[in-house]
Formats: sequence, structure tokens, C-alpha cells
Amino acid sequence: LAKKEFKPDFVSSAEVMGSGDYNVRFGIMYPLYKDKKQRNTLKEVEANLSATKKGYEQEKLELLFMLKESHLMAKSALQNLNLYKSIIIPQINLTFTSAISNYKTGKIDFLMLFDNLMRLQEGEQRYYELLVGYESVCAEIERLIGGGL
Repeated sequence: LAKKEFKPDFVSSAEVMGSGDYNVRFGIMYPLYKDKKQRNTLKEVEANLSATKKGYEQEKLELLFMLKESHLMAKSALQNLNLYKSIIIPQINLTFTSAISNYKTGKIDFLMLFDNLMRLQEGEQRYYELLVGYESVCAEIERLIGGGL
């Protein structure tokens, strides 16, 4: 729009007088001070446009950084979830099952059995904490991309 200020404006008008006469006008409005006023306005608009483009690029880079960071966090959380689900919890469960057998035969006392039960519950609790963390990172990714995964 600022560039249009450099071009002349064409004006026309027509009117009918009460006595039956017609009055028609044509004119051109040419900006005489275009070198001062319009150039400064154009420079200001171009500077605003450049600042807006830089702000857009900055926001885009920040969004990409946050998206990459969230992706790495989700990937790490998923690996930890798989580790807990496939290795750690089954091992703790096996230890607890063995402790139950040993308690029945009298090889360990109740305190050792209870300690193994607590380890199993702590492992399961840690698994669910990791699951919540993974789901929250997925929700963050959905927020960043503006839709579902």
C-alpha cells in the first residue's frame, strides 16, 4: 500500500444542476512531496515487514527446537518404558515370586518378603510415572503441531 502512494490518483465527478446543466470534472492528484513523505513511509513499512519476517523465522526456529526436544524426550521415555515393561518389572516379579517360595520354606523372614514386595510396587510405580511422562510429552508434541499424533 505504501508503494501506491507514489502513483497519481485519478478523480472524476459528474453532477446535474437544477437548471438542466451538467457539470463534469476530471482531475489527477499527483503527490508533489513524494520524495520526502512517501519515501519515509515506504522505509518504515519495509522495516516493519522485515522485522515481522525475522520474528516469524525466530518463532519457527523456536518451535522446531521445542519439537525436536519433545521428540527426543518422548523417544527416551518410550525406551525407558519398554525397558521397565520387558526387563525390570519381570525381574523384580521373579525375585518376589522366589521370595514367596523361600518364605514358605522358611529360608527368609517376613521382612525380606516385604522388602521384595515393596521393590515390586516401586518398580510398577516408576513404570506408571514414566508412562505419565511419556503421555505428557506426547500431549506437548500435539500442542506444538496443532493436532493429534
